[in-house]
Amino acid sequence: MKPNLTDPGKVVITVAPTGGLHGREANAALPEQPKDIVQSFKDCFDAGATVAHMHVRDPRGVTTANLDVYGEVIDGVMSGCPGMITQVGNGIGLRYEDIKKEGEPFSLDERMNLLNIKPVPDQLTLNMGTFHFEHKNSEFLFPNSKRWNTEFVKGCKERRIGNELEVYDLSHIQNAIDLMDRGVLEPPLHFSFVLGSKVVSRQTRRC
Repeated sequence: MKPNLTDPGKVVITVAPTGGLHGREANAALPEQPKDIVQSFKDCFDAGATVAHMHVRDPRGVTTANLDVYGEVIDGVMSGCPGMITQVGNGIGLRYEDIKKEGEPFSLDERMNLLNIKPVPDQLTLNMGTFHFEHKNSEFLFPNSKRWNTEFVKGCKERRIGNELEVYDLSHIQNAIDLMDRGVLEPPLHFSFVLGSKVVSRQTRRC
C-alpha cells in the first residue's frame, strides 16, 4: 500500500536531544549526563514523542561508547516512558582524548559492540553508506560498507533488534534496496533522512 504523505492524522515523532557530535557550545541546555538525558526524553514523551534516538556522554560531556552509560539511559526511558521506542545511533560520535584537539571516529569494533547493550534497545541505527564527514576541526571518512552492515544486521536479528536506516544522500537509498534484495534487510524498511550538514544532502522547504 502506498503511504499517504498528505494525511494530517497520526504521526510518529523521533527526538534526539543529545546528538553524536555537538556539545553545550551549540546549545547550553543540551542534556549530557544520563539522568538529564532521560528527563529530556520523558519531557518529549509526555509531549507526544514516540521514538528516543540516543547518543550518550562521559562525565566530561564527551561522546562515549561505554555500554553501561547506554544501559542507564535505556533503562531510564523504559521505566519512565512506557511504550517509547529506544533507538541507539550506531555512529556513536567522535572520541576526544583532549577536547581541545581534533576528535577521532570510534572504531568499527566499538560500533559493533553496541550489539551487547543491556537492556537491549528496540532499534539500532544502520548508516547506509560510507562518506566523508566533517565537524569543527575534525575531518574523516565514515566507513559503512555493505559487508560490515550485513554483519551488523545479522547480530541485530539474533537479538531481535530492529534497524533504523540513516540516509545521508540518494545513493544510500539504493544501498538499502540492494541489501533488501539480498535478503539482509526485510521490509518494511524504516528510513531516516539526515539533512542539513555541509557534507550531506541539503535540506529545502520541500524536504
